[in-house]
Amino acid sequence: MFDVFKRQITESIAKVRTGATPEIRADAAEHLADLTSGTSDWVADIPIADMVSLLDTQEDAVRFWVAVTLGNLGYGARRAIPKLQELLSRADCLWADLSEADAIRYALARMHAAVPPPTCGRAEAKAVLFKKLLTKTIAIAGKGEPLDIQRSAAGHLVELARWIDPNEVDDQAVAELVSLLNTSTDRPVRELVVIALRDLGSSAKSAIPDLQKILAAEDCATEPSMAISLEDNARSALRQMGITYPASPCGRPYMN
Repeated sequence: MFDVFKRQITESIAKVRTGATPEIRADAAEHLADLTSGTSDWVADIPIADMVSLLDTQEDAVRFWVAVTLGNLGYGARRAIPKLQELLSRADCLWADLSEADAIRYALARMHAAVPPPTCGRAEAKAVLFKKLLTKTIAIAGKGEPLDIQRSAAGHLVELARWIDPNEVDDQAVAELVSLLNTSTDRPVRELVVIALRDLGSSAKSAIPDLQKILAAEDCATEPSMAISLEDNARSALRQMGITYPASPCGRPYMN
């Protein structure tokens, strides 16, 4: 499956460079962002230098999605930091509801680089970018891709939850996570969604009834006694939201 992924990355990079119209090139760059949602395990095999070179384009939409792509790859793409920092001072003065500067700040934060505050009097649109990326990543985690792609995307949801200030998360974003929790049939995906909700803390309180349903259905026969289960993560999430539940009746020592 990795060979297919690598071929799609290579084809998308080529389309960003050679697409016949700005719209085709921007769509290809956005596809790169979709492909790299939650692919940190494969960073060493992704052509980071080729992606960084795409930032030299004159097209704002392409630079926006390439910066998001590099942010998705996180610390493994840190060689892009100097170029992103170079672009930020210019991008900061581009006025838009969601701009290239917001994508660059996302990338720098995911690479553990210093993230300077906005200049030119423009407020950062971090919450807007979070909702956009959350919706796209949930779609990948919930659709009929191979399970490892779904699980990688669900893992990326956890990274997004740790990047955003929980105070900037609204009920709609939580509802999207809850919908994935309730519709996915894959236990690892559901566990990762619960962890994302846990990391959002009290901002995700609207998920409490759904987390309680998980505990109401707890079945000690489905998990080894020493495993950290979906139910254990649900208890941890509820604690972060101010709700205390009894320890697991299954004898698991962790997360209680």
